[in-house]
Amino acid sequence: MTEKVEEGAKIGYEEGYAQWTLDLLASEAIEEATLTQYVTDFAGWVDNQKMNPNEFSCDSDIRLELPFPEDQRMFAIWANHDCTDYTLFLTLLIDEDEQRNLVGYNGAELSDKGCV
Repeated sequence: MTEKVEEGAKIGYEEGYAQWTLDLLASEAIEEATLTQYVTDFAGWVDNQKMNPNEFSCDSDIRLELPFPEDQRMFAIWANHDCTDYTLFLTLLIDEDEQRNLVGYNGAELSDKGCV
């Protein structure tokens, strides 16, 4: 009897977890019209960003931001510099899920290594 209870609990847990995962993914999906609006508005958001003062380097700023604070499902990495002494190269490591969900970028073209 105990084995049947344990097996039933295991099956119930796995089914519940699978459904929770599907529900979570569905709740985080951004509607197509909303996503289109974000893509359209993103360049304007980028243009409105200003560099914060920095004591540690020559006029540079890198931030993780919510470009549309009312919707926390989307984030942006903003980076800029104004220095003749160097060129800013920013390397980001993201997992495959984030890469699949990459909407786009605004700024410099691809580097020689194929990065944005």
